[in-house]
Amino acid sequence: LAADRQLNQRKFSDYYYQNEVNHNANENDLTAHHERFKKVISARDTRSLERITVYHSYFFDKFRAEGKYTYADKQAAWDMFIELDTRIATQQLKEGVIETALASLASLFTFHRQTAHTHGFNCRLYYQLVSKVLDKDLRPFTAKWHSQLPALKESSNLETNCRAELEDVQAKLADLKISLGNIC
Repeated sequence: LAADRQLNQRKFSDYYYQNEVNHNANENDLTAHHERFKKVISARDTRSLERITVYHSYFFDKFRAEGKYTYADKQAAWDMFIELDTRIATQQLKEGVIETALASLASLFTFHRQTAHTHGFNCRLYYQLVSKVLDKDLRPFTAKWHSQLPALKESSNLETNCRAELEDVQAKLADLKISLGNIC
């Protein structure tokens, strides 16, 4: 939402009610909801905490400023940062077996999906950032070279080409790792 909306408690309460509870709310409905809202956020019982959690999630989903990362974004970014930092994704492949490197890179897709599932819908910015790089840069590389694995094993020329392309992909994944480090 635009920063110029000057969000306050009443506006937030009204916005939530109109968009999540009753699209046709009149002024009396909004006032009654706001009174209930004030009681909920000032109460200290378990039921109130559950309701506050709903409001909190709604706030972060709808009112978080662009470019601001949620706690879930930060956790997910850290998880992927570690994966990228400790795998061939950003480490030089000297004498390693190329098939093992390809398998390690392909497993990043599964790790990314699991991470997004674990941290939920509040890690959208993380998800968009990582998905873009994996889909644009890593997926074409792994698709190409996995299909050529049998030939790779028999041709040092092909392996040389694969290793050269791997270095290009590693550079992009290293940039992603830096971006993720900036989120944490």
